[in-house]
Amino acid sequence: MTEIKLSARLQAAADMALRGDGINKGAADIGTDHALLPVYLCQKGCPRAFASDINEGPIDRARANISKYGLSDRITAARRDGLDGIERFAPGVVIICGMGGELIADIISRSGYPAESKCRLVLQPMSMQDKLRRFLAVNGYAIYDETVVYDDGKYYQLISAEYDGKPYAMTDAEYRLGQLNIARISGAPDITDTDRGWLAKVRAAAKRRIEGRRGSEKTHQSEQTSDEELVSLINRLID
Repeated sequence: MTEIKLSARLQAAADMALRGDGINKGAADIGTDHALLPVYLCQKGCPRAFASDINEGPIDRARANISKYGLSDRITAARRDGLDGIERFAPGVVIICGMGGELIADIISRSGYPAESKCRLVLQPMSMQDKLRRFLAVNGYAIYDETVVYDDGKYYQLISAEYDGKPYAMTDAEYRLGQLNIARISGAPDITDTDRGWLAKVRAAAKRRIEGRRGSEKTHQSEQTSDEELVSLINRLID
């Protein structure tokens, strides 16, 4: 069977999932939609995978793709809410992509499995990346890998984390951009077009917020200061 082709966003998630030993215990794709990611992982050697979604339509599509690629014996698709019942499958990698950062944090917080199993989390928040990183930091999930990809006109941040039970804190700018992204960009001899474009977009949005608060600085001083520090950091990284 022909190897499945992933979008840049899902390829980055797959690359993160395939790093380390966790993948040898199997992978779970939460909010799978079409199961393309589990199919690809199994084609790359993952022994088994679990594909779940809260809605029946995506599960029907997932099962059709699993059957199409001849992987019904290795990939199970089921309708589930978040990580409900994940303990029975016991994956070494849990992937949650394409949701808001707050929703991803909520899904993780409602299950004891990520902390108890110390599985590797591969997360791709569509929004509120700062809130997701803050949740991970406060709850003792160490971030081991971060990257940014450009896919179909949009920039996506991806985060790989694992529970170690040691809470920590970051600056507001680090919650928004990611410590590892900042270190990678600042340590590179040349900034990539993807990183430059992503940071320029984040900076432009921060500048709009700053201008929108003019005249009400006392009410929003903390937010204003946070955005000003974010702009200053990005200026140092890309200018």
